[in-house]
Amino acid sequence: MTPQTGCDRSRYRSPNGQCNNLKIPSMEYQWCCREKNCKLTRSIRDGTFFSNSKLEIQQILDLMYFWAHSLDTHHVLHRQCGLGSEWTIVDWKNFLRDICAEYFLRHPAMIGGVGHVVEIDESSWTKRKFNRGRVVQNQWVFGGIDRDTRECFAVLVERRDAATLLQIIQQYIRPGTPIFSDEWRAYNTLQRGPGNETLERYNNLREQ
Repeated sequence: MTPQTGCDRSRYRSPNGQCNNLKIPSMEYQWCCREKNCKLTRSIRDGTFFSNSKLEIQQILDLMYFWAHSLDTHHVLHRQCGLGSEWTIVDWKNFLRDICAEYFLRHPAMIGGVGHVVEIDESSWTKRKFNRGRVVQNQWVFGGIDRDTRECFAVLVERRDAATLLQIIQQYIRPGTPIFSDEWRAYNTLQRGPGNETLERYNNLREQ
């Protein structure tokens, strides 16, 4: 939000078309319309994922930092972020995971190659909206990660059969890549099913 953010009450717009002041009540910025007949205020959180949380912005930023560095045990987050509720911690960790999943679903990358190793897996993705815990979507996701570069891809799938997974592997994993999976039984049909001659280009699937 900037000082040039427009006022929603358009009939009270200032002559230059801008409402242009920031003030600090209770240690958080608010946008304030300076038009005499308006005085509308908006929180700096409006339009962001901070808007529905009662946590302080600094607490959320600290939580994001520790989560991004895999230092997100509940003990650490209690101590470093001042979070008292187990539910709040779980909810925010799920929300941050959903944001990352959204990114990779929108920007899947071609990964792997000779000298690289790729891990694949599938998961039932339960998406929560605006970190409030309300489930709004549940769908299967198939994805992979390059152990060396940490590049990822993730694809929503309606079917989890061998033909569908093989097509995704061909699209997002470079030939010559060793592929590992924890769910060996779920994928071993790729070894013996239709398209096996194509899978051979990937050094085949291996159980971890």
